[in-house]
Amino acid sequence: MMQPITFSHYPHGYEGKDGRPVPNNQTDGHWTLPQTYAYVTSEKAKAITLELRRMVDFRLSHPEEQDIENREKNYKMLRFEHVTFGGCFYYRRAQDLTQASGLMTIDIDGLSSMEEARQVQQTLIRDRRLETALCFISPRGRGVKWVVVLPSSEERQTFREAFDHIYNYLLFEYGIVADASGSDICRSCFLPWDEQCYINPKYLSE
Repeated sequence: MMQPITFSHYPHGYEGKDGRPVPNNQTDGHWTLPQTYAYVTSEKAKAITLELRRMVDFRLSHPEEQDIENREKNYKMLRFEHVTFGGCFYYRRAQDLTQASGLMTIDIDGLSSMEEARQVQQTLIRDRRLETALCFISPRGRGVKWVVVLPSSEERQTFREAFDHIYNYLLFEYGIVADASGSDICRSCFLPWDEQCYINPKYLSE
């Protein structure tokens, strides 16, 4: 039986003394892919995910409202748990990496609807060149979080070089533009509720 892949988990943020939201960058332990899948498909994050999506829908239907997007960001920071799929850290910064996981999160944002996001999700899951570990719809409901297993043939590459390779592959093969922030190994991924989250069956029993 193979060793489970682990990465750092972080609680939701908190309000500082000035009342501003502060991200929680201190890990409270390590999670596995099955743990993450169980959380994303459970009811625990459902209410906060649906509330965030209501905020998004309101913003899109009221473009004259100037501060809604900031409220969305603050809400997400204060209410959503997150993980660094790239590896385990003492603290969420590159110099505090203790062990790389061999995973990378690819964000595809700015899609027009949940329906388009589902189509992109299926396209990525079906890809035969890159191995999917997890794939789920983003917290706002108009994007996809694709957790990829880095090919062993690219072990000598830096994390940034591996990201650039995947970025260019997606652009050439599917016309999909990934978020450039994925090149940062300590980039965290907020965990939403998605009852249709995909997990690669080979990792389900880790």
